[in-house]
Amino acid sequence: MKKILSWLLVLALALTLTACNNKNTASDLSDTKHLVCNNCDAEISADDKFCGECGSSINSATAVCSNCGEEIDTTKKFCSKCGASTESEEEDTTSEPTVIIIPDTSSKPSTPNTPNTSQPTTSSKDEITCYSAGCKNVVGSSGQYCYDHKCSRGGCSSAKSINSNYCSVHGCLSVGCRNEKSGTGSYCYEHKCMHGGCSSEKKYNSNYCFSHSCMNASCPNEKSGTGSYCYEHKCMKSGCDFQKATLSNYCTIHKCSDFGCDNPKKDDSALYCAEHACAKDGCLSKKGLSSDYCNIHD
Repeated sequence: MKKILSWLLVLALALTLTACNNKNTASDLSDTKHLVCNNCDAEISADDKFCGECGSSINSATAVCSNCGEEIDTTKKFCSKCGASTESEEEDTTSEPTVIIIPDTSSKPSTPNTPNTSQPTTSSKDEITCYSAGCKNVVGSSGQYCYDHKCSRGGCSSAKSINSNYCSVHGCLSVGCRNEKSGTGSYCYEHKCMHGGCSSEKKYNSNYCFSHSCMNASCPNEKSGTGSYCYEHKCMKSGCDFQKATLSNYCTIHKCSDFGCDNPKKDDSALYCAEHACAKDGCLSKKGLSSDYCNIHD
């Protein structure tokens, strides 16, 4: 009797072990297929219609072998590539089979979780485009303009003026000039009046501004004192501020009226110099060729 009981216990233990092995085998085989979102690889449930992570639709899908990654027919029991089982020998109701889902993009709905790729991405400060119209260059570490359009004055971040290397604050104001202003003036050294302390612009074809340049149209020199002409073009008569006559050191008012003579008149009321005027006091006539008097007083 004891021997029979011993055999019965052994048989019961063998049956129990067999049942456990079958259950584990079914569980292992059931892992051959996985439910994973094909868009973001998040685990999902077979009852889910959309992925809880990215919102992708999982209505239509094909199974993929978890052993080799080959697409498989869910009606087949084994993978045609590696031979792995595609279904359990007995259904395990305690766990859900998992399958990699390939979403049907033709029916993919637009959900709030879908990234909006139409929105521009925010660039870092080092990638800001130059503010100058039509320029696509990248701005440096500071300012709003690239090297080609930024003022060349050190430390200035303003835009260059048209046809200049500097902004309106630091660039010479002379039309067409690309140079920097000199000191606190409005013009560069090339266009600034050379008169000491003057910050005005030079006159055309002159080294001085209108207030300090000789009034002779072709002269680049500075005026003499408070006069209107330089020493080269100013009448040599003391106190006179008129321009010299042609080929003379005196103006037409103070020059002898005799043709070719460059001497000053005898006095302010005379017409000729002492060499050519009639010796008679008060006479304005010219003396004769061989006399000190004119024809009237000879």
